[in-house]
Amino acid sequence: MAVVFKKIQYVDTPVPEVVIADARDGLSLTTAECTNTFIVNSGQSVGSIHIHLPNIGPGLYTMVQMTEAGHGWKIYAHIAGTDRIYFDGTLITANWGVGITSSIVGNFLTIFSFRSSAAPGYSWIFETGRGLWTASV
Repeated sequence: MAVVFKKIQYVDTPVPEVVIADARDGLSLTTAECTNTFIVNSGQSVGSIHIHLPNIGPGLYTMVQMTEAGHGWKIYAHIAGTDRIYFDGTLITANWGVGITSSIVGNFLTIFSFRSSAAPGYSWIFETGRGLWTASV
């Protein structure tokens, strides 16, 4: 089987920032808010925020960055049919979330979608950068 690499073109434009401050529980992000963005918790003053990702599709990429300390976050992804979620290399087979109970400025999580020849549909990759992010249903 041939390996195909896609050419990525560098574009010198600012990355949009989606600020989630005191968001209501169950806030649902749009596809646009998860396409080449940084999601930050600037100004967060409530204890914990629960965010839902949009339906999975091509080209979604975002980084969740903690810019306020001491708050909890949980990011949920909902899967349908043959969609999959991988958290730090582990396959998750149910609707699922990843969270951090108490953030430190600089904690981050990278999230992106991809399509694999090994499985139909799209998959989410959740890759921890810094901080103690844990999986939960």
